[in-house]
Amino acid sequence: MSNDTETTSQEPNPALYGKVIGVVKFQHQLKSLSESLAILGVGEVEVLNGDSGTKRLETWKETVSQYFFGDMEGKMLQRYLDAVANDLFVFAVVVEPELANKTAEIAKMQGASEIVHFGNSAVTNY
Repeated sequence: MSNDTETTSQEPNPALYGKVIGVVKFQHQLKSLSESLAILGVGEVEVLNGDSGTKRLETWKETVSQYFFGDMEGKMLQRYLDAVANDLFVFAVVVEPELANKTAEIAKMQGASEIVHFGNSAVTNY
């Protein structure tokens, strides 16, 4: 698995950072993903779709646009906004850093794309 990582020098946004976020096409994938992550011990999967999902993503994007370094966040958040606009499902799950790679692997096995771990000092794209 190859990972692209970018380091930021700003204080992380607590609402965005510490999460693995990705996109799935179908709602049934969310259920399967939630069940698989529960076995791993990862918490609840938050679904970002519709108007409320768009608003949350826009808020995150606005917050990261203030950063001097680290434009990867803004680019990824725009991809998630595009996904929601195209009636796809964006998911976000809080993970401990040591579970980020395994969480991303499980998400990929469930058919997810655009998977990113927004860590406290690095953003990793899977």
